[in-house]
Amino acid sequence: MAIATYDVIDDVISMLKTKWNSSSGGQIPRIERIWDEKTIGFGDMGIKKGIILIEPTNESIKYFSLGGTNHLHGVDLTLDIRSYQSLDRHAELVKEVVRIIKDQITRTGSVDLRIVGTEPLSRLYRNMFRHMVRITYRKIDP
Repeated sequence: MAIATYDVIDDVISMLKTKWNSSSGGQIPRIERIWDEKTIGFGDMGIKKGIILIEPTNESIKYFSLGGTNHLHGVDLTLDIRSYQSLDRHAELVKEVVRIIKDQITRTGSVDLRIVGTEPLSRLYRNMFRHMVRITYRKIDP
C-alpha cells in the first residue's frame, strides 16, 4: 500500500497537457507542481501563456472489503489558474481546464475525478487574473 498524492498530481499534469485543445483553450499554459514553482521562482510569471499551479491539500484513505484489505484514496487538489493578459484570456484558460476535468470524470486508473468547487480571486490582485479550482481524484489501491 502506498499513498496516491504524487501519482495523482503527475496524472493531472499529463491529462491537462495531452487533452488541451488549442482551438478552444488557446496556447497551453505552463502547468507546474506548487513546490517546483517555489524552487525556481516566478521568473517570467507566464505572462504570455498563463500558469496553472497544482497543490495537494488532503488525502483521505477509507478501508473497505473483508478485513480492510482494500483502500479508497481520495486526493484533494487545488488548481491555481493565473494569467496576466486580459479577462478574456483568463476565462478561456478556466473554461478549458473545467472542460478537460468534466470530460475525464471516469479517467482510466481512477474511480472518479470531480470538480468540487471554484473560487475567483482576481479582485485581490492588480495586473493578474486568478481562479482556484478544487478537485477530488479518487483511486483504489494505488
